[in-house]
Amino acid sequence: MLALKSGVSAGDEVHKAIVERDFSPQRFANYARYMREGVENMRKLVYAFYNPDFSFKKVIEARPEAAGEITDCLSGDVNKDFTPLWNKIREFVPLPETLPVGEPLTEPTPAQSASIAR
Repeated sequence: MLALKSGVSAGDEVHKAIVERDFSPQRFANYARYMREGVENMRKLVYAFYNPDFSFKKVIEARPEAAGEITDCLSGDVNKDFTPLWNKIREFVPLPETLPVGEPLTEPTPAQSASIAR
């Protein structure tokens, strides 16, 4: 579901960029933020799932309100604040911190600048 949503969102953003004739990195900043948020949420759920000490059943038995949150995330509704769910899951297994990646480049990197100069 995340892949399907990302494809639809990318198509929408590219269409807007074509209509507005703006293909700057800043133009896609909101899309990048949206994608990072969803990927990070799914990433945390995957880390928990593959931990041998983790069980969705155990979380839901201890915290029944987590069932809906888990279902939302698994079904692809990943672009919302899952902090309460991550706090519940951290009672059972550690989760990774958010990765500081994915910001669109607004300035060329040194390698890109060298490539352009050639």
